[in-house]
Amino acid sequence: APDDDPFGAKCADVAFCTKFMTAGTRYGAQPKGELVPITHNPGVNCAHRMANLREVDFFEEGCIGAEDVVLDAKIQRKGHKLFIDPSNVMPHRRRRPFKPYMKQMRNYGYTRMVANKRWPEIATWSHTAIGFFPPLVVLALSAMLFGALSGGAAADLWFKLDGEWDLARIAFHIPGGFVVAYIAISWLGAAIGTSPHRSVGTVFLAPLFVFLAHWAYGQGVIKAWREIRRTGGRAGEGSQIDDRVRTA
Repeated sequence: APDDDPFGAKCADVAFCTKFMTAGTRYGAQPKGELVPITHNPGVNCAHRMANLREVDFFEEGCIGAEDVVLDAKIQRKGHKLFIDPSNVMPHRRRRPFKPYMKQMRNYGYTRMVANKRWPEIATWSHTAIGFFPPLVVLALSAMLFGALSGGAAADLWFKLDGEWDLARIAFHIPGGFVVAYIAISWLGAAIGTSPHRSVGTVFLAPLFVFLAHWAYGQGVIKAWREIRRTGGRAGEGSQIDDRVRTA
């Protein structure tokens, strides 16, 4: 993110560039080498040969969202290669919290999953897995609430493994342990990530921004599953329609 981005946008940048939690996203990636072959470059930070663009007939018609990764897939289907110069860094503004940030992430999840249906070579396991994140969160919080109300959160049960592990204790402490691990991994990933805006404040808030990104992206994936059942994932259907008014 540019240096003049507000604090919230810098927190988003740290979350995007965190290690472990973003499943190999291109944002903030710094592979070793002078010219490294890759399968996708974010559309805002790349250049293509015009001859290649004409050969593949440019962007897929009706593809609004994930159009850059689909374009890269079209180019590679023709036998061409993509490369990244790790030393060439272009600042990219991030959405501010919370509504714009989450809206963007929901759209990412939705459009990417719909595009994956048409272009299976761009799909990865993480795109599907994140769709289960929102229901798992609801299930975990419900289990913790049940466990707490049933005595599983009693003070004498904390920070020890001995004693009886009844249903109430399991319901509270097992999901709670995963929550603690999630926060710890988010902190570690943010601290050793590639964002130039890492600070005590942005790293401290990284678990929140990572969680919001996972939650919103997962919502988008769930929406895409419904869309795929309805239309088969055709380009230009549903919320992929580009209805924005733009000026030169």
